Amino acid sequence: MTPEQKAEFLDQSRKHFEADMLIKGAYGRANGPFKGCSVGCHLYHILPGATAELVDGIDSKHALVAEHYGYPEWLAHLQDCVFEGLPDGENRRWHVQLAETLAALPDGYDWQTALHRVHVALLRVSYLHAGDLRAVVERVMGLHQRAAAGEDICVDQWSAAKSAAKSAAESAAESAAWSAAWSAAWSAAIAAWSAASAASAAKSAAWSAAYQEIRDGVLRALEAA
Repeated sequence: MTPEQKAEFLDQSRKHFEADMLIKGAYGRANGPFKGCSVGCHLYHILPGATAELVDGIDSKHALVAEHYGYPEWLAHLQDCVFEGLPDGENRRWHVQLAETLAALPDGYDWQTALHRVHVALLRVSYLHAGDLRAVVERVMGLHQRAAAGEDICVDQWSAAKSAAKSAAESAAESAAWSAAWSAAWSAAIAAWSAASAASAAKSAAWSAAYQEIRDGVLRALEAA
């Protein structure tokens, strides 16, 4: 990200927050002034004159936002996912917190190291709720930790860990465990949600808590990388 991209990203994120534009569940909604999710609000800025319907119908939404601001597409997807998963209020603060974190990154920031550190943060949440699959989660997490430290992990090691995680998940009761063991933020939250009581209140609390752990872990990982 260039200094100009960082400044624009932070300025727009703060404006979205202050204008109460941020909502869950839609990239663009126009019952009155434009409102949208974290990625949708940025698209509305990037595409002057765009309607809510246009924003909602755009292909490659995350890629467009990531290219405009100069950060990786995987982080735009994660930005969107965490925004949707956090409780109301917390998700709007996340929109600004992420921009503040990225604005403080140094020139020449190593996004590949950041990717591995973010995976470690996500997998730590998965590990807490992985039950019998903790060993395979730990194995994949260990590879990301070594890669983040600068070690060159060969393709065979990644493939072996992936196969072990997949095999373990196929024999487990929780179908979401395979995805959680491998990498995705939303899978970590799903694993936490699935492990909760059948009561809807307990599930909701577990879901919110998992996403708040993910948010905190991701911000720390980005800063440390």
